[in-house]
Amino acid sequence: MDSVLSRIIELDKQALNIKEKIKEMEKSNSQKLKKILGDLEIQIIEEGKRLGIEQYQIFVNEGIAQKEKVLKEAQKECELLERSFINKFEDLKNSAFNDIFRV
Repeated sequence: MDSVLSRIIELDKQALNIKEKIKEMEKSNSQKLKKILGDLEIQIIEEGKRLGIEQYQIFVNEGIAQKEKVLKEAQKECELLERSFINKFEDLKNSAFNDIFRV
C-alpha cells in the first residue's frame, strides 16, 4: 500500500512539474509570438509606407506629364491667337491706310 501511495505522490509531483513547465512554455511562446507579431506589424507598415511613396511618385510624375502637355497645348494656342491677332491687325492697318489715302 505504501508503494502505491508513494507512486501516486511521485506521479502527482511529476504532473505538477509538467504543469509548471507548460506554463513556462506558454509564457515563453506568448512572448515569442508577441515579438513575431510586432516584427510583422513593423514589416507591414514599412511595406505599406514604401508602396504609398511609390504610388505617390507615380501620381506626381503623371501630374507633371499632364502639366507639360497642357502647357505645350496652351503655348500652341497662344501662338495661333497671336498670329491671328497680328494678321488681323495688319489687315486693319492696311485697310485704314488705304482708306485714309484713297480719300
